[in-house]
Amino acid sequence: MRCSFCGRPDTEVAKLVAGPSRLFSGPVYICDRCAAQAMQIMEAHADDDQPRRDAPRLT
Repeated sequence: MRCSFCGRPDTEVAKLVAGPSRLFSGPVYICDRCAAQAMQIMEAHADDDQPRRDAPRLT
């Protein structure tokens, strides 16, 4: 298994969380690093009214 966002394999991350595969063509996963980065982005833009098309990509 590997993170669907950064591509790191499960052997290189502390945790890997599975998403709802029935919504996608197969299983999706997010690692602890990408989840933490996503939380930082969400918190930094918590007061924004509009969704941003130029939001940073998770890497």
